[in-house]
Formats: sequence, structure tokens, C-alpha cells
Amino acid sequence: MRKVLTSLLLVSLMAACTNDTQPSTPPEDVDTPSVTVTDTGIVDTSSMSDIGIGDIESHMNLSVVLHDTSYSPSIVHSEEETKRNRVAKASAEVSAPYPEKLHVLIFNVSAENFPGHAYRATVSLYVGKEIVHTFAYITGKNAKTNIKAEIVDIMPYLNATPGSTAEVHARAKIEFFPGTDETTLTLDTPAPDTIMTATKLSNPFRVTFK
Repeated sequence: MRKVLTSLLLVSLMAACTNDTQPSTPPEDVDTPSVTVTDTGIVDTSSMSDIGIGDIESHMNLSVVLHDTSYSPSIVHSEEETKRNRVAKASAEVSAPYPEKLHVLIFNVSAENFPGHAYRATVSLYVGKEIVHTFAYITGKNAKTNIKAEIVDIMPYLNATPGSTAEVHARAKIEFFPGTDETTLTLDTPAPDTIMTATKLSNPFRVTFK
């Protein structure tokens, strides 16, 4: 998984540098549909196949793992992957002396782009039932390279005593805006009553103190 995360981050950085220096050109083997954006931000998607919120959810890769800065001889961590190279579950066994900080990495990216459509994702990190960190973003046509990675210290929310354990996970609330240019949306744009929503869960990440 570490190699996958590193590769995706490098792809994102390369894409960002390319966009800053020259016009973006789609690969020759990718059939990118032609879309027209109106003054209201509505996109003509007549040449595109139907996209639903289920496509957004199924292609989203949301993971929570121990961040590299918390690697130490007193912490034994593990990650198990699915056949799609996504994290199925992760864990960290922490032995004394306990660290002052325990950083986890929240990683979110899509396996597909959605040109002509936009979605807003609000990602919350849970320690048990408590939300300890939240961030939001909007993407669509460049979802594959719009990688979101945030580092959070969860130590203040843990009971660092021998035998204590806690489950950490992330949830992404997805709001789908079909036929909408993502540049016309903001994090505060009101969602219409008819908006389609879904929730994506990350892998569980269990912390145990020994």
C-alpha cells in the first residue's frame, strides 16, 4: 500500500506541475467526451455515458493508516490489502514508553475522472464515535489526480493505558452534482433538495496499547 500511495502522490504532483506550465492534453488512448459549459455552470453531457453517485462511491479510495512519522520500535503496525490494492484493515500495537503523538494518514482519491460532473466530499475522521477531524473538497474531471492526504494526531483522543484499544476510521459524505462544472461550486454552495448523497467508509484502523 505504501508504494501505491507514493506512486499516486507522485502522479498528482507531476500533473499539477504540467498544468502550471502547459495546456493539459488528454492521453491518445482516452476517449474524453466533448462538453459545453453554459453561463450557469450546467454542462451538456449528451455525448457522455450515464454516471451515477454509485460510480463516484465505488471508485473512491478512502484509507486510514499509520503515518510514517509515527513509525518507531515501540509501535508494531500492519496493513492488509484487498485485491484492488486498497487497504482492507490496519492496526497499530503501541508499547511503553508511549509516544506523545500518534499520527494517522487520511488518504482519499478516485480511480476514475468524471468530466462534466462534480461532487463534493466531506471527510470526517472518527476515533470511536467521536469526530476528531474534518475536511472537504470539490472535484470531478480531475478526480484521479486530485489526491487528498491529511495527517492527524489522534493521541489526545486515546486512552493510553495498558489494555486500552480504540477503532479509528473515516467517512466521506458524497454530494453528487450531475452535469455541473466543478468550478461553479464552492464548499458553501447549498445542495438542492434533490441532490444525491452517499457515504463511503474507510478501512478500520485499530490502536491497542500494550
